[in-house]
Amino acid sequence: MQSTTRSTRTLSPRPDLDQLRRQAKELLDAFKAGEPRVSAEVHTHYRNAVPNTFALNDAQLVLVDCTNHF
Repeated sequence: MQSTTRSTRTLSPRPDLDQLRRQAKELLDAFKAGEPRVSAEVHTHYRNAVPNTFALNDAQLVLVDCTNHF
């Protein structure tokens, strides 16, 4: 059974869009590299995500979804 991981990410009232873009790129790179913590976070939002088809827009949606759970 796969465990779920709650993100500790929060979105500030006035987010810096450049920072969010960098975070999405970092999330994408880490997921494609197979980092376990990041994989768990992604799979919380996309159960069937696979690194070779996971795209930047998917990473952006993970970030948005994570920050909407405050």
